[in-house]
Parts: sequence; C-alpha cells; structure tokens
Amino acid sequence: MDNLYTVSEVADKLKISDKTLRRWEDAGRFHPSRTLGNQRRYSLSDIQILDAIKHNVISDQASLLSLDQAASLMGVSPATIERWEREGKIHPFVTMGATYYPKHRLVDKMTELKADPEILNPPPTFFPSPPPVIERPVTPMKTSPTPLTHPHPSFTLPSSLLTQALLTLILLLLYHLFFNQPPSLPDSPAVPGEIQGTSTLAPDPRIDDLITKFSDHLSAEMLKDAKTVPTTTINLAQTALITGQTTLPQGKAQISVSHPSLTSTTPVTATFTSDYAPAKKFWITVTQGSFTLHTDFPVTADSDFNYSFLSKESTPSASTL
Repeated sequence: MDNLYTVSEVADKLKISDKTLRRWEDAGRFHPSRTLGNQRRYSLSDIQILDAIKHNVISDQASLLSLDQAASLMGVSPATIERWEREGKIHPFVTMGATYYPKHRLVDKMTELKADPEILNPPPTFFPSPPPVIERPVTPMKTSPTPLTHPHPSFTLPSSLLTQALLTLILLLLYHLFFNQPPSLPDSPAVPGEIQGTSTLAPDPRIDDLITKFSDHLSAEMLKDAKTVPTTTINLAQTALITGQTTLPQGKAQISVSHPSLTSTTPVTATFTSDYAPAKKFWITVTQGSFTLHTDFPVTADSDFNYSFLSKESTPSASTL
C-alpha cells in the first residue's frame, strides 16, 4: 500500500505553499482523501496529478477520465479507445496507480477521431447460411421378422473437475436413495387390531462419511495447483519528488536526461504536454546517473514532456544530454 503524505509534506515536495493546496481544494480543482480525524492525506498518484495541475498539463482532477468515461464521452466502446491509444491517436495520462484520459485532449481531437473509417463504416457481420435441405423420397418401411436392435450410445465422461464432482454426488445420492428406501407394502385390507402406518429408516452413517471424505478430496484437488502471487512493497518514507521538463527535438527518436540521484532501479514517469506524432508509443530506460526516453518514430516537431521520479535526498537539477 502506498504511503500517505500530509499537506506540508506535499507542499514541500511540489515547492508550493500549503495555502495553494487548500485554495485548489476550495476551487474544486482537487479533492484529497481524509482520515477519520478529517485530516487531508495525499498518495503518490495524487502528488503526480497535483504536479500536472501545477504545470498546467491539466486544469483540474475532474478532467482526468477513466477508460469507461472516455468511451462514453466519445460515444464509442472502450476497445475503440484502447485501439486509438495503440495507434498513437490519443495519449493518456499515466500515474503510479492508474491510467487516465485528459478530457481536453479528447475534445480537441473529437472531429478527427469521429472520422475513423471503422466507426463510419463498421465491417459487415456475416452469419453462416443454413445448409441446403435435400429432399429424399419417402419409401415405405418394410416389416422384418428380425427384431430391431438398438446400439448402445457411447457415453464420454466430461473432463471438467467440477462436472465430475457433480456427477459423482448425484450417483452417491441415487445409491443412498436406492438402498435405503423402506420396503413397499402391498395393498391389503386392514386387519382388525393392526395399526396402519409408515416405517422410516435412519440414514446410513456410512454414506454421510463417504460424502464428507469426497468433499475433502475435492477441496484438496482444487487447491493443489494454487500458486502464491509474489508481492512487492515499496518504502517511500524520507523521499524527495524530483520533477522537470525538457523537449524531444525535431527529427529525434530519443533524448537522455542525467541526474546524480538516478540508479538503474529508479522508476521514472514521463508525460508529454504536446503531440509527438508520428510516434505511437514511448518508453524509458534508466541507467546509473541518467534515463533515456525513446519513441518508436522520430518526431516531426519539438515535443515537450514532463518527468518525475523519487530520490532519497534532494540533489541538484537534472541536465539534458
């Protein structure tokens, strides 16, 4: 679970005042979580969103839409939004905890995105035609003294463990009902002095024990292949948020930024503040003392982007290579 920060800690990391954070909250630009004592608390994702508000990348927290909200705004399916992202037509805002789609970017490109040929002309759906019906002449059935034989139909047990379990339970219940039914009495006139009634038999405890053992065996089989998912805990105490802004030059597909506090395991987050067409995706590689931002195609114009990462202690500003 991410650590939570107080107002003063966040203000110190973003290099702004406590009053600015409270003013943004009063204006509805950002709403932090609160403790049971009504104290403000901020997560690492909250700090990244506040940093984007500080640098005017977004106007407020409400302008960040989820995948379903973005699909509803554009009137398309979530799969179409994800396809636009893969094709480089839209660029999401990614934090440590989630992926958002800035509303103003979608609105600015609404006309272009609505002209998507797959939306205007969806591929036709073909349904298989039924096979032709072949009419055959009806011939009268001939009687034969030979008795008709019916081949036994083949029965294949299902491979699903749950289906096998249900079939086994049904067989056990049938066995229990068959062998524990009270003997049927023939209809006979009542004899004077006899009391007519019904007899009940107590359930066989051996069947209950068998069902219990089978349930235990089924539980053991279903849990036999369970695997433990590894978890990773990141301690964010006593850290400094390092942020900056630089430009990927025109005609370039990568740029390096050096900083003495960077290590090969430092997580670096980058967000473009302008379009980086014709590139469709970008990624970051980190080495000791620097990180490099790569795009899959050289950009046709200078593309600005913000970056941020956590450091154990405050260090001098980064330099671009």
